Amino acid sequence: MSILSRRTFAALAPAALAVALLPLAAVAQQAFPTKPVTIVVPYAPGGVTDAWSRLVGAKMEKSLGQTVIVENRAGAAGAIGSQYVAKSAPDGYTLVAFGTSSHAVAPVVVPDLPFVPTRDFVAVAITNEQPMFLGVASNLGVSDVKSFVALLKAKKGELNFGTAGANTGSHISAVRFLQVTGTEAQDVQYRGTGSAITDLVAGRNAFQFDALSTLVPHHKAGAIKIIGVLANQRWPQLPEVPTFTEAGFPDLMKGQWEYWQGIAAPAGTPKPALDRLNAAINDALRDPEVAERFAGFGLRPHISDQATAQARFINDSATIATALKTMGFVK
Repeated sequence: MSILSRRTFAALAPAALAVALLPLAAVAQQAFPTKPVTIVVPYAPGGVTDAWSRLVGAKMEKSLGQTVIVENRAGAAGAIGSQYVAKSAPDGYTLVAFGTSSHAVAPVVVPDLPFVPTRDFVAVAITNEQPMFLGVASNLGVSDVKSFVALLKAKKGELNFGTAGANTGSHISAVRFLQVTGTEAQDVQYRGTGSAITDLVAGRNAFQFDALSTLVPHHKAGAIKIIGVLANQRWPQLPEVPTFTEAGFPDLMKGQWEYWQGIAAPAGTPKPALDRLNAAINDALRDPEVAERFAGFGLRPHISDQATAQARFINDSATIATALKTMGFVK
């Protein structure tokens, strides 16, 4: 080989190598996923979280080109399944259905939670929003928030309200409502929403804050009346129900948050995998069938990129911690 040809080869070799490696780099970036992805639902089968996770997971399969398995690992109000995912390999193949209750409220009010959400998880996507609605017993004869508050003041703590248990969304929302309106009522705690709604329908309890999916069948049947929504705007499924700001109680929305759910991965999951999963989830949320089914669940689909989802997770966790301490949920 001549000196010229050697010099030419030396000059061209790095460029040639880079060109040769381009397809390999592209393959490496597009390789995820190469096997099935699992979404852990940290609750029992049959609930709303289980339902939307299965719906979204099935739609993700088309975008990912892989099977998406939904696995229920219930227990300890979501802590068992969440801990399992927190300890899983951060490779994008094991995810968890998470939300404000399990990963923002629980760390503040549950002693010895076996994980720190903002340290051990990273948000892949926020999939839906679900505010709390105020339902009142039909036998009270009230039709709006102002008349209901007047009734509570007149009864001076004689009426009951039901919750799905201590520190749940229904409990926190009711306590905040009583604090802001300067009223009193007796807290009756149940092991879940089902028993609580039964006593509301029967008129044994005066009111209950809960998700739309829990309250709306009884509202439509006339057994209870939904009179307010803890949101910044009216909800599409019940446009006739005013927000609390519209109802004359804007202070209820100060420091208030909308409950949301989504999908998270173990901290340390590579960004390309997170973005790939986020894109697949967003594709699923754009599907008309998903929008229709979400409406039936009382959910509003939410689409954002991964970085925005993570920022909301971190910011809402801080907001909720401050609010719960102010409300006295933390000594």
